[in-house]
Amino acid sequence: MTVIDSIDNYLPQVNELDKAAMPPGLLLAWCANLRLLHPSFEEEFAGDLLRLRVQELRGSELLGKCGGSLRADMLTETGRVFLAPYVAEHFASDLATVFGPEYLHVPDNWENYAKFAGLVTERFMRRKKNHRPGILARVKQWLGG
Repeated sequence: MTVIDSIDNYLPQVNELDKAAMPPGLLLAWCANLRLLHPSFEEEFAGDLLRLRVQELRGSELLGKCGGSLRADMLTETGRVFLAPYVAEHFASDLATVFGPEYLHVPDNWENYAKFAGLVTERFMRRKKNHRPGILARVKQWLGG
């Protein structure tokens, strides 16, 4: 399945697994909190997701449990439609905006997650508002297709 983001994308820059896991871990935690994870992923990692949502487990730790990559099959359709272009077009610049150019060296904690989550949520809500399905898509969905 398509990899949206991975520890492998950052490892050459930092040479430390924990630091490389922070960016995709932020995304995974954000997806969990906005309920953008596929039901099968939710079921498989139910206990871990509960711990994540009460901030006892970081997104980077959950990412490690699922192979170090955030993949399209882990997401709902809404999650895939937003996240793939977001990562390609805005993720790195948003991280730099929130944390500065050395964003790979910021602590992986819930305080920093909150700083990032506000910006990505704003982008998500703006995109969702501007990309409502047209009448044909709604009819197709209503007809079960």
